[in-house]
Amino acid sequence: MNQDKRGEIGFVASLVLVIAALFYVNQVPLDPRQEDPSLGGQQFRVFTDPPGARIKIENYTEPNPDDLPVTNDTVMTVQNLLPVGETVAPPNWSYQVTLEKDGFEPFTATIGQAQTMTHIFPPIGQPIIQLRSSSILEYLKYLANYRTAPAAVMCLGLLGLCISAFLIREERRRRGVLLRYEADPDSDSYIGKFLHGYFVIGVLGTGGFGKVYKVLDEATLDEKHAKALKVVSYDQYDTSGVDDDATKDAIDTALSTAKGRFMSEMDVLVTSDHPNIYKVFTFGREENHDWVLMPIYKESLYDLLREKDPIPKKRVLSIAQQLAAALQYAHDRQIAHRDLKPDNVMFDDQGLKLIDFGIARPKNRETLTALDSIVGTAKYIAPEQIAGSSDVSVDQFAYGLILFELLTKQFPYKLKVGDLMIIQQRMMEDPAPLRSVAPEYPEELEKVIAKMLA
Repeated sequence: MNQDKRGEIGFVASLVLVIAALFYVNQVPLDPRQEDPSLGGQQFRVFTDPPGARIKIENYTEPNPDDLPVTNDTVMTVQNLLPVGETVAPPNWSYQVTLEKDGFEPFTATIGQAQTMTHIFPPIGQPIIQLRSSSILEYLKYLANYRTAPAAVMCLGLLGLCISAFLIREERRRRGVLLRYEADPDSDSYIGKFLHGYFVIGVLGTGGFGKVYKVLDEATLDEKHAKALKVVSYDQYDTSGVDDDATKDAIDTALSTAKGRFMSEMDVLVTSDHPNIYKVFTFGREENHDWVLMPIYKESLYDLLREKDPIPKKRVLSIAQQLAAALQYAHDRQIAHRDLKPDNVMFDDQGLKLIDFGIARPKNRETLTALDSIVGTAKYIAPEQIAGSSDVSVDQFAYGLILFELLTKQFPYKLKVGDLMIIQQRMMEDPAPLRSVAPEYPEELEKVIAKMLA
């Protein structure tokens, strides 16, 4: 069945069920009438749908309602119909009665001698007396108590109508989402298309090895539960136009290194159960790229540092503690992050999340290429990282820089333009002491940060 037509088809089918049930109830009344050989003489029963209506006699002294005869049950005779003072019914007698039942409108009927000869009123062959409900609620009670089969069909149909209405609304919403993010030939090739079971609606970020897309689950297209799909592209390692074997080997080695970095990140995240290290939903590998599905976070530490107002000391302490806990967890498992920076420190309702272990690797692993040792963001790169180290000290250095920024909203180095200039500065210059920028902090704290940046 076409997914976009499920709601319409279900709505029509459910409506047919409801109409059929209503038609059956109205056209096929509850009729228990049958010949009763036990009745004789002038005895008879009055039948109604539903049963149990009280039979009030015209011009009859009002008795206790509980003493009145009731339809479908009480065996009556003409003596029950005689007005006060009369003891004998006239020839071809007929009397008017009112049938009353709580929740139903009163019904007036004329009972005559000719009509009771079969001991059944109304006689078989004539329609049974159907009492009219006084409200929709009473009608529903009637269905529940006396017409359970058609009532069940009707309830099923009404439930189907509700579900179908929801599906129609969802289908229209889905179509609106698809139209709103329709693929644009001039935009990113993935936007407006489905990728790994998710619909791509935008770009959240771009890095050296790929992009992070904002995506919606293919089944729901629910914009309230958007996720981030990180695509690590390997197109730059294409060797189809390269003739030199040595160059091909170098490119293949670099490709292996890049894929190794991705799997290293997965090793960290899949096995992590730390509240300050983000978890992946799922991940995979295609011929020309790897991908990972992750949450979208509300704010990064980079955003927080760009705000004009100082960060409250209590929050600085909380951020520092949570970030340190995340790093300690990774280091205890022989993993150095190697690209620690404010952009990779995110926040959600539960607290801090350290993300993007894209260049993380085991601390004791050999450098795969000469350039591999300086992979990272130049602004937060440690001197020993430039020299090729992948020890946890590179994370300690970046942590010290971030802590300095949290406390002062300033950077301990004079910023240079260009990665090469920053790397040269990092090898030749010392960072500014904390108290030279913010003298209100204690000397002990300055020494701790200086040790991290040594």
